[in-house]
Amino acid sequence: MTVHTLTGSCFVITDNYSAYRVLLVLNWGSFIPQVRRLRRKRDSSGVSLTYVLFNLINATEQFAFATFLTVNDLGGLLIGDPHSRGDQINLVQFAGVLFLWLLIFVSSVRFPSNDNLRGLKLAICPTIYVLYLLFAIVPLFVQRAVPSPSGPGDAPYEGWIVSWAVIIHQSYLFPLTSVLCLASLIPQMHLIHSRRRRGSLSFKGLGIQGTIFVIEAVGWAKRLAFPWDDFKGQPRLNVLILWYQRVGWIPFNYLFLALVQKALFWMLIMHRLHGSGRSQARERRPLLGW
Repeated sequence: MTVHTLTGSCFVITDNYSAYRVLLVLNWGSFIPQVRRLRRKRDSSGVSLTYVLFNLINATEQFAFATFLTVNDLGGLLIGDPHSRGDQINLVQFAGVLFLWLLIFVSSVRFPSNDNLRGLKLAICPTIYVLYLLFAIVPLFVQRAVPSPSGPGDAPYEGWIVSWAVIIHQSYLFPLTSVLCLASLIPQMHLIHSRRRRGSLSFKGLGIQGTIFVIEAVGWAKRLAFPWDDFKGQPRLNVLILWYQRVGWIPFNYLFLALVQKALFWMLIMHRLHGSGRSQARERRPLLGW
């Protein structure tokens, strides 16, 4: 399989740059409540480090792969051919989201927390992220760092490395990020139920992101067009898998993130209501069991 087959110029990115900028501002702005709450309280209790790690890996994958396509001048997938202003805005958006999740991750590691298994998570989560960078991200750019044995400009050598990098990410790492986006719900949900208070988890941030990420998912699905007519008569499942591997993983992941944030948002509401009910019941209970 050649790189051209994997990244052939069959995807069209629309030129509505104003909408791009609006979505970019809304996307970045949705992180502000969580970042501010962590920085203001200087405590990360209530924010699951595993939940943040899973979302950080997804953000890193989006930025790294888009950068990989840009650096290697591979147009037609997430990057247009030729590159457009919209591609630049997309890359800036990916970079900003990565920075914000990284900021939340570093803050969660740096600030103290009274959550259970805190020490174990501090040892495991940063290690997992470093290993992910070494085995998934660094190989994307290895052909730039390691010269060909035949000298610079060895197209077969460079094409072979690029092809394998694309195949590994499309076939394995993209599905992994989608699973992690959904799985991030579990550790944060468990942490919410194990605490009486939400701690440093931003209630407002979850609500805003649950809405903004849905808009992002729809926006990405619309601005990355796919030539469905070229695959008429082929099994629908195969076509959907091909769409997902080439462009669909990004809107899918934003949709999964939106579902997770909304689920956590409503979970906090129910937790607060039931928690208040339990507290009032304890206050009304007669002293000494009367």
